[in-house]
Amino acid sequence: MGLAKQAMLEDIDRGYCSVGEQYVCASCFNDEAIEEFIEENAESDQCDFCGEVSDEGLIAAPIDKVIELIVESIEYEWGSPEDEGVAWESREGGWQGHVTDSYDLLVDELEIVNNQKVLDAISNALVDRQWCQKDYYALPPEKALMYGWEEFCKQVKYKTRYVFFRVKDSEDSYRGVEEIKPRYMLDALAGIVSESQILSEVRPGTEFYRVRVHDPGEHFGQSAELGPPPESCAIFSNRMSPAGISMFYGAVEESTAIEETFDSNRPGPSVATVGVFKTLKTFKVLDLSKLPKVPSLFDEGVRHLRPGISFLYDFVRDISKPIVKDGREHIEYVPTQVMTEFFQYIFEDQDGENLKGIFYPSSRNKGGVACALFFSQKDCCDSDYSGEKKWLRLDNQNVYRRSLP
Repeated sequence: MGLAKQAMLEDIDRGYCSVGEQYVCASCFNDEAIEEFIEENAESDQCDFCGEVSDEGLIAAPIDKVIELIVESIEYEWGSPEDEGVAWESREGGWQGHVTDSYDLLVDELEIVNNQKVLDAISNALVDRQWCQKDYYALPPEKALMYGWEEFCKQVKYKTRYVFFRVKDSEDSYRGVEEIKPRYMLDALAGIVSESQILSEVRPGTEFYRVRVHDPGEHFGQSAELGPPPESCAIFSNRMSPAGISMFYGAVEESTAIEETFDSNRPGPSVATVGVFKTLKTFKVLDLSKLPKVPSLFDEGVRHLRPGISFLYDFVRDISKPIVKDGREHIEYVPTQVMTEFFQYIFEDQDGENLKGIFYPSSRNKGGVACALFFSQKDCCDSDYSGEKKWLRLDNQNVYRRSLP
């Protein structure tokens, strides 16, 4: 076998051609993982593509090494249409599905290169490969999760509210192996929460604002008046708790607490009494207000988290969307109420502890953080309390009124 043929076969086997002894710098890319890879593997003080030169050290890595990383990473989520079973019909124009070439994949799907010379070099090195989604006829993992959540919501809202975890599929229902049945959805969500590390520790002394809207002639200043209602008065459905279950709804910011509480349709003049509650013990919460960035496909250590974190963004938008209280909220709130009970009583963190609350983006105050803490009236106290059994203490000296429009 000649050397040229041997080199060609080696290129085909590894999935790309060698560009040769050229070096590329991090400035030619806009993906943090690739930039970090280049910085860690830099062997030259000059980039052969953008011309950048450094007097302070090495800045450019061999482009063949970078292409090897890119190809290996692409193959984590993309495959060839032949291998993935995409149908080909010459009379119908070729591939019967979404298939793209290397250049368009780099430009339209990945958007990782910001230097045309580098883009041309990489796309030419990929030996005319074509690409499609891996497992082409299956749902992508993030869509499987979202559809699983949507099916779970339909199940608990319209079919079976209390025993959904025991209900089996009907004989005529079909699911792909990647699809998630309603009875398994909360376990799948728990796995994503654990992997994504979106639990936060709340330390003693942390402040939460809670608001009570009332007529101007009324005055309130005690924990029993400004904290969660007694169970006998918890007669309304809320986002995280059904009627009959008392829970501490508050916010990290005063403005969010007011916006989340005030109903502009309330007749007559109104004022808001604001109470500042401080935590007395350390506890952990599910923090949906600070989701991590979706990892780069080119970061081998964390790219397996991409589907779960992508799903979390859609999930949080869904559970924090505004819901009009016109009677139907008793239905619309059911999925988040079930989810809340799961994280309150079933889910355990890596230390075997249950959670004490959920932080989530406010649906009424953009950028604000609302919270549902799993504390009832008996878990709250006033400033003069000196025992150890309570979780939240009202700062009675920090109770004040705000006028409302």
